[in-house]
Amino acid sequence: MNKLIVSPITDDLDTLASWLSRKRWPFHRRVALARDDVLAQAAAGHFHNEETRSFWLAEEDARPFGFLRLFDLADPTPLFDLRIRADARGRGLGSASLRWATQHVFDHWPTASRFGGYTRHDNTAMCRVFERCGFTL
Repeated sequence: MNKLIVSPITDDLDTLASWLSRKRWPFHRRVALARDDVLAQAAAGHFHNEETRSFWLAEEDARPFGFLRLFDLADPTPLFDLRIRADARGRGLGSASLRWATQHVFDHWPTASRFGGYTRHDNTAMCRVFERCGFTL
């Protein structure tokens, strides 16, 4: 794996809407996202507000392989949503991204006492990522 490059998403929501809606997310509550729905969520502050930050995840000199959303950042237990393109899975990018997210949360939100996320029990790849990063399932 090359160096992980993390870039905040604060504008260019059109690109985000296209990226999220062109892919299927089989282990998320909504498997397919409509572009217009993503744009509506963006307009409502779903991806960036006082308690939410979103990021592109990429390897050096490459297009984004993933999307990371940190939310409930004012809560003692912030949460995350991590999405990785199907063709980029199985290379350790999920673990690298979650380690970065964990460090970022505790560095920037001192009121956080824990950090968590949800996954389905049949999402074995994400379960392994949680375990590799020291999370309890």
